[in-house]
Amino acid sequence: MPMTKQLLESIPNLRDLASYPCAYGEMTKGLIYRSSSPYFASDEDLKRLKEEIGIRSVLDLRGEISNQRNPSPFINDPEVYWRLFNIPKGEVIPTDGDDIPSWYMSFIAEPTAMRPIFREILNAPKPLLFHCEAGKDRTGTVALILELLNGVSKEDVCRDYNLSFDGRLDVVEKRTKSFYPELPEFFFHPPVDAIARFVDAFLERYGDARQYLEAMGLSDSEIDALANIFGVQEVSAGAVVFHKDYVLVEHMKLGHYSMPKGHVEESDGGLTETARREILEETGLEVDFMPGFEKVTVYSPKPGHIKRVHWFVAEARSKEAKPQPEEVSEIYFLSPADALRVLSHDDDRRVCSDACFFYFDE
Repeated sequence: MPMTKQLLESIPNLRDLASYPCAYGEMTKGLIYRSSSPYFASDEDLKRLKEEIGIRSVLDLRGEISNQRNPSPFINDPEVYWRLFNIPKGEVIPTDGDDIPSWYMSFIAEPTAMRPIFREILNAPKPLLFHCEAGKDRTGTVALILELLNGVSKEDVCRDYNLSFDGRLDVVEKRTKSFYPELPEFFFHPPVDAIARFVDAFLERYGDARQYLEAMGLSDSEIDALANIFGVQEVSAGAVVFHKDYVLVEHMKLGHYSMPKGHVEESDGGLTETARREILEETGLEVDFMPGFEKVTVYSPKPGHIKRVHWFVAEARSKEAKPQPEEVSEIYFLSPADALRVLSHDDDRRVCSDACFFYFDE
């Protein structure tokens, strides 16, 4: 079979995961990629991966042993957020091609291994790349679960998996066989129906991808966000605002308690300027930002949308706040303990807690 044209020739199996219709229409491209290991990549392709494709995060699913043997080129790269994960049984080869579905089921079943992978897919800076050795088994199952969660059909999920065997991994197969000639042929060319049988076994055990992630220990809000991760991308910025020893909390017109934040506008001069403008609009307060703190929360405000909120720490110059009448009912300066009790959303409470530790340590 002729080799398929590669995005980057020395990083086989590199492709955008957003290639199929999903529950909310078309996926947003350029966010999440999958590939084989970039260990053998040329310097030119590594540069293109960062500068042209824009990769900011790399999740390495190969585990400690493989990374010690062939260290990732991103381990010490200050421009790329890199994390290494070990998937149990990921390097244990099944005895027969018919065992591939049960093999896959065995290495996606460990919550302590899989939960952090999906959390990093959600929270790590985008664009993001995840990979294993060949980018077909461990990478293939993680991709498949993410696609199913976003409403990609079984047919398209299987079609995407089988792209790994259309010739694009020929160079990986040749290289791997030179090191491990005893590997069986089905390892490189599994039975055509193997992935469909895995999907059937996955759905029989877990019901659907949402219930699978619940079993792995992810929260409802995390699963909602992952289920819309390829949706319309929204970016907001806000701040945990302090005045002396007190934290600003807004009682919003919609009924929940929150902290000031809002959408980035083209006229803003950066994320902190978005936060400054939103604080002034919502509270009437002038603030000064404290350097060294930035947290990001990710959630889905509605189906087909994903929002990333960049949070900073700021000090108000006074307590004389004026609620924005269209959005804010009341503004309070509360003790940190009371603020944490009152805030409506878990993500806000986590950010507020981190900000308090930062603020009072300064």
